Amino acid sequence: MKWTGLSSSLVLLIGSSAARADDLATLRARVVDGYTAASAPAGDPGVTKVQDAITSSATGLLKLLNLDSWQYSPISSYSKGMRQRVLIAAALLHDPKLLIFDEPLSGLDVVSARLFKDLLELLAAEGKAVIYISHVLEVVEQICNRVIVIARGRILADAQPSELARLMRLPNLESVFAQLVQQQETRGIAQQMVEVMQAHG
Repeated sequence: MKWTGLSSSLVLLIGSSAARADDLATLRARVVDGYTAASAPAGDPGVTKVQDAITSSATGLLKLLNLDSWQYSPISSYSKGMRQRVLIAAALLHDPKLLIFDEPLSGLDVVSARLFKDLLELLAAEGKAVIYISHVLEVVEQICNRVIVIARGRILADAQPSELARLMRLPNLESVFAQLVQQQETRGIAQQMVEVMQAHG
C-alpha cells in the first residue's frame, strides 16, 4: 500500500483559521457562522438553536481549559501551549465521531498533557475513533492500542505496540520504530557532534 503523504489533520485545519482570527471571540463567531446556512433567513429558529448550542459548548470548553478569561485577548499574545489548547477545544467543539490529532502535546504543560491523555481514554471509551499522529513514541506506547508505522510513504507495521515489540523481540516501541525505518545510529552521530563542539571550543 503506497501513501503519498498524510493529509492535514482536523486540528491543524481548524488551527489555520484560528491563526487568522484576532481573538477567541472572533474565532467562535466564525465557527458559529460556518454552521449557519447561507440561505437561512435571519432569526431562523433552527439556526438560532445551533448557534446557541455551539456557543454553549465553546464557552464550556474554554472554561475547562482555563482559557475563558483570555477569550477577548489577541491570539498573537498567547503562549504556544495556550494556542494548542485552543486547537484542542476547536477539534472537540462539534462532538465528532472521528478525531485526528497531529502532535497534540506540543507546547502543553505537564497538567494539560495529563488532561489530554485522560481525555483520549474517555473519548475512546465513548466509541470515538481517534487517530493520533506523533513522533513521541513513549506517549504513543502509553495511550494507543494500535500503531501504524509509516516511512517513505509505505506502511511498515500495523499492530498493537506490545505485539510489535514481542514479535521483533525488542524492549519498546522506539526500538521497533528505529529498526523498521532503518534509522541512523544516533549514538555515534551524537558523539561526533560533541567532538565537533569540543574541537572549536
